[in-house]
Amino acid sequence: MEALLNEWRATLTDKEKALHELAAIKLKAEQGEEGDSGSYFPEKCRAFRSWLARTQK
Repeated sequence: MEALLNEWRATLTDKEKALHELAAIKLKAEQGEEGDSGSYFPEKCRAFRSWLARTQK
């Protein structure tokens, strides 16, 4: 899965990368609980799943 995520990230523009990073930071802040590292799972985001579906055809 990590290889696919890296391949997907390589297709993103700088602006798209920045937007995904901001979304991850916001998500971590919203979900943060005491003792939680604020994990973000990019493989669950709609943009990655859409890209994966297009490339796996």
